Amino acid sequence: MFDSGHKLSKVDIEVEVHLDDGSQFLGVLSLGQGQRVSDLMNDERNFIPIQLHGGSVVIQRKSAIAKVAPLDQHVDQEKISDPYEILGVARNVSDEELKRLYYSLCAENHPDRVQSSGLSPHFVEMANSRMIRINDAYQRVLAIRQTKPATGQTNGQTNGEDNQAEADPFA
Repeated sequence: MFDSGHKLSKVDIEVEVHLDDGSQFLGVLSLGQGQRVSDLMNDERNFIPIQLHGGSVVIQRKSAIAKVAPLDQHVDQEKISDPYEILGVARNVSDEELKRLYYSLCAENHPDRVQSSGLSPHFVEMANSRMIRINDAYQRVLAIRQTKPATGQTNGQTNGEDNQAEADPFA
């Protein structure tokens, strides 16, 4: 009855949607061939359909959306190899703060947490990949800090930039 004979091909993009009220959720946006998420967010429509993990669809008002982040962005490991950047911390962060932030990242990104919330296996795989990067980055930061000379070091901070530049290949 409604079949016009030709169908537009769509591409499904997994996204994290952040709303103005501070809440967030994971979903799937369907984009036309060659269309970008920014194109969808800036077109004339006031509402967009977002498919949730259970297959249900929510129609979201665009003006209530603060940010839409595609989850399947491929990051070249060669371009982002700095462990401090991966962890999102400054080089002079204290050891205690580094540990606290590491545990916080682990809690947010742990695959068991993603799986227990009923998300698709693809999201679990992404969380697993993210945890591998987080653990590797944390271990590299710890190794860098252990190779620093003990003099002038207080809570993971050094007094001189020269000591840090010698021990930290990412500086």
